[in-house]
Amino acid sequence: MALNNAQRAAFRALAADIEGIDTSVYERFAADPAEPVIGLGWADARIGFFGRDPGRDEVRYGEPFIGAGGQLVRKTLYRALYGAELPDFETSRCVGRDFFWVNTVPYKPAGNKAWSMKIK
Repeated sequence: MALNNAQRAAFRALAADIEGIDTSVYERFAADPAEPVIGLGWADARIGFFGRDPGRDEVRYGEPFIGAGGQLVRKTLYRALYGAELPDFETSRCVGRDFFWVNTVPYKPAGNKAWSMKIK
């Protein structure tokens, strides 16, 4: 799911007002803490997955549901689609392309604490 320039600017402006973004993880991966990990796939996909927020691996790759929890979902998808075990990480990235993935907040929270309802 690609953002247009206006959408990206709006998310970046919102990030400037959010306290609690885990900037140390973004620094570790030379990632911009204002750049949202917004989603992947087509919003009109037949199946969508919704998560709480990005984790360390999502920040590292700039892609939702790529960390430990996302890998469990992707392994299950691969097994259901192909009747075999997921062979590797890169294949897990590819298997998700036909689905919609999004988090409630597109920024990793400090301490992996859930975002407040106001932020959501």
